[in-house]
Amino acid sequence: MAQAVLAVQLGSAGILKVTSDPAMVEMFTTIGAGQWLRYTVGVLEIAAAIGLLVPRLCGPAALGVTALMTGAALTNIFVIAAPPWLPIGLLIVSAMIAWARRTAGLQVDGVAQCRPAVAHALAVGRPGLPEPLRTVDPADHGGPGPGCGAGAGGGAGGRGGRDRVEGGPTARSPGGSPNPARQGMRKAASTGCTRRS
Repeated sequence: MAQAVLAVQLGSAGILKVTSDPAMVEMFTTIGAGQWLRYTVGVLEIAAAIGLLVPRLCGPAALGVTALMTGAALTNIFVIAAPPWLPIGLLIVSAMIAWARRTAGLQVDGVAQCRPAVAHALAVGRPGLPEPLRTVDPADHGGPGPGCGAGAGGGAGGRGGRDRVEGGPTARSPGGSPNPARQGMRKAASTGCTRRS
């Protein structure tokens, strides 16, 4: 809601500037920087008003408005001796919008940064995941040891890993034929053990 109000205010002010409203022409004449500044500020205000209504551009647009209103407030105070309350109010509103957008962006980035950790947990197999997934990475069993390179007999670790990969009685499909998915995972686990040995 605040974005829409700020966008309307900026858009109307920008249109008055670029259409050479007499009051705006007189104000920039008093400033003494030339009418090019009026057109520049008007275009920036219209662009900021549009940006505030676009979710992806709202944050940068609010930052731009903050800088623009800071200049307007300083100009009102030190150059044309006009009350600075309107630009200060718009500055505060735009700063609040920029801060809110920044906070929302950090939260989204935090979720995105958590995704690699979730993928790693799925790869190495954390407690609570399906048993075949927990044996994809031999490092989950403590590195090279009885479970890796123990041969067909294997130790307790090797037997535990083989049982988890093969899945015991569920290693075969209901029809009695080997389960291709389980066999592929068993091959991946045995390859990992060979590399670690």
